[in-house]
Amino acid sequence: MMQELRDDPVVVTGVGAWTGVGLGAAALVGAAREGRRGGQWVEVDGQRYAGCLVEEGATGGWGRRLDPSVRFAMGAAAEAWVQAGLGGGGGAINGARVGVAAGTSRGCQGQWAAAGAALAGGRRARPTMAATTTLAALSGAVAQQVGARGPGMTLSATCASGAAAIAYAAEQLLLGQADVMLAGGADAVRQGLVFPGMAAAGVLGSGEDAGRVCRPFEAARDGLLLGEGAGFLVMERASHAAARGAVALGRVAGWALRVHDAAGKTGLSEDGATLAAAIREALRLAGGGEVAYVNAHGTGTRLNDRAEVAALRAVFGDRLPPLSSTKPVTGHCLGAAAALEAVIALAARQEGWVPPQAGRGELDASLGPLEVPREAGQALGPGLVLSNSLGFWGYHGVLVFGGI
Repeated sequence: MMQELRDDPVVVTGVGAWTGVGLGAAALVGAAREGRRGGQWVEVDGQRYAGCLVEEGATGGWGRRLDPSVRFAMGAAAEAWVQAGLGGGGGAINGARVGVAAGTSRGCQGQWAAAGAALAGGRRARPTMAATTTLAALSGAVAQQVGARGPGMTLSATCASGAAAIAYAAEQLLLGQADVMLAGGADAVRQGLVFPGMAAAGVLGSGEDAGRVCRPFEAARDGLLLGEGAGFLVMERASHAAARGAVALGRVAGWALRVHDAAGKTGLSEDGATLAAAIREALRLAGGGEVAYVNAHGTGTRLNDRAEVAALRAVFGDRLPPLSSTKPVTGHCLGAAAALEAVIALAARQEGWVPPQAGRGELDASLGPLEVPREAGQALGPGLVLSNSLGFWGYHGVLVFGGI
């Protein structure tokens, strides 16, 4: 597989993103490049929470009877599809050679909530809910949107779901099962039990300023900022992209997925041993080389940041690459996080900048020396970009991106 990746790499020819900082990949990349924080106060079931949510009504009439997470996925996938030069409905591409991989942590909770409310209120659930409440609605709706008839799957690996979808897509391309894969992740958090559940677990950050509740690696960190949205990539082999005249934005150079860190439901031990193993495997698949920047999972919870830094030190020693978390920009978008961070990582590698950590304050000295840029404008040196994703139940995903 390593030789195949070197001879005919997996490249990205289109990206799309819908987030609380705007619709479209340009809005996401611009906010990450400039270090602009997201976040606003939202009310869910009478309780106030800090969140970074997609503007209500932004999806218009798209799939109006589908879950918001599915509509987000359709918007991001459509943008990536058009940027890749594939047009609506598949264009000249054989749909049987196009696949879709979608990752999600929470699935169609809005549809489940609506169905439950209808039944509790003595109303009949809509017949369409038999299909729209399934996890497969995410990949299924996107597949119908672009006319894909190749490999398809919705994957759930909690907060590493987007990374799992991208890894699955790359493997389908290497196996020759598809010529083009649309891969990414989506989650919506306004409905259902996401906010109340995270609050009960004690992992939400606090503060009077909704844009300051997420403070990864800082001494004052105390939890995460929830976000929502979707990110999608169009992936293909370099030879296929060149044959149709597509512009490659970067390479998916390596990946690794691991599960279970023998640490209960959070699935994360303080030594970060499983994450360290995944990083080594992803870099091995990428063929080695210098790592110029790490887009950290960086949720701003005490345990996550400590374990992630421990894993990075186990791999790189005392001289860590520059790192930052972009979750202060987007919020933690759960199953969409890895895909959105892939969009940022690809842009950073292609354009040569290091994402600053938005609004960064004093770092936690107990984590040891860290290079976490505070200001925009730091140049990205030559080398690979590493992106980590960690989730409940011990799911770990690592993606490695390279230039062309």
